[in-house]
Amino acid sequence: METYKIAQHHLHLDGNDFYLVNYKKKITGKGGTAVISTAPDTQTDQYHTAYKWILSLYNYLSTIRKNGSERQNINMQAYHKMQSFLKTVMQTSGLTEKERMNYQKCLEAIHSIFEYQNRHIGLMDGYQKFIEQKIEEGKKYTIADIEYLQEILLELDYIQFRQLNISFDMADNFAFIEKNVKENPAVNELSNVEIQRYAEEFAGSKKKLRSEIVRISYVEDMADISEREYYRKVKSYYQQILDNDYEKLKKDLRNA
Repeated sequence: METYKIAQHHLHLDGNDFYLVNYKKKITGKGGTAVISTAPDTQTDQYHTAYKWILSLYNYLSTIRKNGSERQNINMQAYHKMQSFLKTVMQTSGLTEKERMNYQKCLEAIHSIFEYQNRHIGLMDGYQKFIEQKIEEGKKYTIADIEYLQEILLELDYIQFRQLNISFDMADNFAFIEKNVKENPAVNELSNVEIQRYAEEFAGSKKKLRSEIVRISYVEDMADISEREYYRKVKSYYQQILDNDYEKLKKDLRNA
């Protein structure tokens, strides 16, 4: 005896629908998978092709939902308050050239982080509308739909990659500001305990940021990479991971 569950999100390929089915034996608990089709004469190789696309579909949906939603809801309060402080300081007369340069660099960095965050939010809003449309269509996905999901994931990853690198690059400037706030009476007067804490946190984040950058640097030679080149390299990385997953999982596919 065994139980089974048909996954609702499915593939529409060559005029037919393909569904992923998960099986589980009641006694042993061992499971397996199969692909079923609305076409009665589906060949084995067609099942395997469909299985690859369905794996991609669920991988993209899961990753976008988890990582995209988490990063969309990041609390940006520290950046907003620091931006306001930096703008006020930049209007202060008497800053040295070095002081003005460091404050300006941090202001520009925070502005860029906000731009990427707004881009991230826009992507997730578009993703949510897309998912709502797919639900109305019976959770049916074409290959073009799955490729669209891949494009969303690539862009979300690139945005995170850029935000982390910008934050890493501005840490030394904030180290200067952290010290300058304490030593420059005119600047100190404009700050408060909260601003000083944020400056300290931004300045001391390099180790953590470096670790995060390494974690999401999926391929070599990522430094100073263009957005277009990032997509090309990381897309190949995605495909390699999916191919590896397919090779591991296909042994449990009953259509083999």
